[in-house]
Amino acid sequence: MLYREEEQMQNVSLSFVRSQLQLLNCIEANKSFSENDTKVLLLLERKDVDRKLMEQVLDSEGTLFDKVLRCDLRSNFKQIKLVLYMLMKYKKISTCFIGDTTRIVNIAINSLVVDRFIKVDDGASTFFAAKWVESKSYKVLNRHQEPIPKFLQMINDVLRLNPDFCERMSFFTIYTGIQEYAGSIEVIHNDYRFLKQRISELPVKDEIFFIGSDIRRYILNDPDDFEKYIAAVVKYYSGRKINYIMHRKENENDEQRQYYKYLNEKYGIHFVIFDKILEQQILHQGWIPCEVATFFSSAIDTLVVIYNPNATVFRLASDDIREKSRFGYSEMLRHYASMKVNVVEI
Repeated sequence: MLYREEEQMQNVSLSFVRSQLQLLNCIEANKSFSENDTKVLLLLERKDVDRKLMEQVLDSEGTLFDKVLRCDLRSNFKQIKLVLYMLMKYKKISTCFIGDTTRIVNIAINSLVVDRFIKVDDGASTFFAAKWVESKSYKVLNRHQEPIPKFLQMINDVLRLNPDFCERMSFFTIYTGIQEYAGSIEVIHNDYRFLKQRISELPVKDEIFFIGSDIRRYILNDPDDFEKYIAAVVKYYSGRKINYIMHRKENENDEQRQYYKYLNEKYGIHFVIFDKILEQQILHQGWIPCEVATFFSSAIDTLVVIYNPNATVFRLASDDIREKSRFGYSEMLRHYASMKVNVVEI
């Protein structure tokens, strides 16, 4: 897509994304808030699988953005090159939509004149982000909620590496409950109205989509506990076909693939890999599963809002969850209480 020389003569909106879900939400946000702007998308890519998934999301909305920039986050040089380009091309920005950024990219965002900052969802991390912004702890904690050493805090302040723009950030989110503990943050409800406009009456099939997430590595204290939870799910749905939709991080190496092959052979559960994100896969396949379920995946939120299937969450025991994940998990469960989601104790 060619650069339009008249960009600086118009209102310009910038969107920064690092995942396919962030991109989907940035598309919805752009349609909601920047209809008449020149829209510039910055795809911040680290893994090939993420790049491919983002490109597939983009293919369905290829005419929305006037310009698409890509940056390989594995190269600091390329990030610096992107920062310099932005500072030369864009001075005044109407709206800056934030999925996620990097410390280097923050230099450019902090240096631009921006009328409005809007943060879009990236699953359960939205709860951490709201707490991070409200408490202004982004100066002393990184986005993984880990303390930043004092000397790095000084460097961040001098070089403007902190996400200082957080101080003026609103949230465009399906998790309106964050307002309860983030009182000063403007929270705008995302109801996916534009995506839902593209969905006609789809038939419902008697199949279960169990939405995977890599809880073995990132949520559970003991990875071996994953099997007991799978066994409980199979028992709950006794005699019914279960399609376990694997998260991209569950299919990264041979050890993982062998592990899920073992579970398939032992429990008869079907492990499926889609080449699209679920929100688009259902639209593409032309039918809705009769039920979606998960242990811990934000996809269940978006699917309930967009497609309105039956939904079930299998609750993990608190003692089985890593301490640093408990806040996000408890907030997700609280959110489910406000939705049409059946929470099952196993």
